[in-house]
Amino acid sequence: MSQVQGLLHTLIEKLVKEAKEAADLHAFCAAEKKKTSAAIKKKTTTIDGLNARIETASSKKQQLQDNIADLTDELAEMAKSQAEATKLRNEEHANFVKTEADFTGAAEAVDDAIDALKEYYGSALIQTSSTLGKAPPQLGGAKSDSAGGIMSILETMGEEFRKTVKVARAEERAQQDAFDTLVNENKVSKGSKDAEISGSESEIKSLSVSVHDFGEDHKTATKELGAVNDYVKELKPQCGGRTVSYEERKAKRDAEIQGLKNGLAILESDSPAGAFSFLQLPRH
Repeated sequence: MSQVQGLLHTLIEKLVKEAKEAADLHAFCAAEKKKTSAAIKKKTTTIDGLNARIETASSKKQQLQDNIADLTDELAEMAKSQAEATKLRNEEHANFVKTEADFTGAAEAVDDAIDALKEYYGSALIQTSSTLGKAPPQLGGAKSDSAGGIMSILETMGEEFRKTVKVARAEERAQQDAFDTLVNENKVSKGSKDAEISGSESEIKSLSVSVHDFGEDHKTATKELGAVNDYVKELKPQCGGRTVSYEERKAKRDAEIQGLKNGLAILESDSPAGAFSFLQLPRH
């Protein structure tokens, strides 16, 4: 009888020990599951946030690069347009210089011719000139009349030459003013575009640093998340994969312990009948 009692004590102690170990393991697994779940959630949130920051910074960087490319093209087109305008302006100015010189020279030549006629015909030409405009000179008339007609024609030619010079000078001023306006506008526009490009380049450098830093943080967070997941896999053999829940296993073990305790109590009682009844139980 004492051997049976000793066996029951041993079985009870073993089951109690197993129960404690199971309870400790369950508490440990529950705590680790809570801790790793929180860590996974935190790392995942961090990674998602870094992905969003990297995407935003990269998108902004690309927009700035595209804008710089557009501004560079605009500056190149502006430079090309101004070069063409400068070439045209130089050609226009050269034509003006030639026109001014030619027609000014022609007007001066006419003045010289008129002076020569005045000197040659003297007072008679002056008197005849006073009658110009009253009646046209007659062919075959006096030399003074013929000279007066020539004088009138020369004066008209001189006026036309000077008028041509005056018009050419006005056109030159207008063309030069238009060219100066274009140059000034291009200068202002170029300064604005250059400043925008410079600002964009500076921002791109800052964004590049941010993308690099976010990338490094992303690598670190990803590595840490991987370590947590690896730890979760290590816990699975002892903390997961069981078809029977801890509560069911605990209830079954508690019932076994209680049954053994009840049997031991019967054996330890002074009642022979009780002992007999207990010894007969396994046969049922």
